[in-house]
Amino acid sequence: SDRSRIKQAFINILKNAKEAMPTGGKIRVKTVVTDEHTQVIFSDSGMGMTPETKAKTFTPFFTTKPNGTGLGLALTKEIVESAKGKILVVSELGIGTTFTCQFSS
Repeated sequence: SDRSRIKQAFINILKNAKEAMPTGGKIRVKTVVTDEHTQVIFSDSGMGMTPETKAKTFTPFFTTKPNGTGLGLALTKEIVESAKGKILVVSELGIGTTFTCQFSS
């Protein structure tokens, strides 16, 4: 079902956020609901990404992790888009990363 697939997408984002903070940090999850759309916003205080890494975030098999498959975020994007949503990423090296999933209300 769409609901279980979207849950998996959110788990993938949270897993990546946790892995971006090997020494600890904060993950915030926020929802914003308007008449037009619903957003679920995931922010972490992890290491952030370089512009090059950010550009490849959703590319299948691209990973920066020694044991990563590079499929988690590629699948996440596919799941969100198949639910007629969109996913955006904003990241600043040394500051953290924010993923925003937006769906029509």
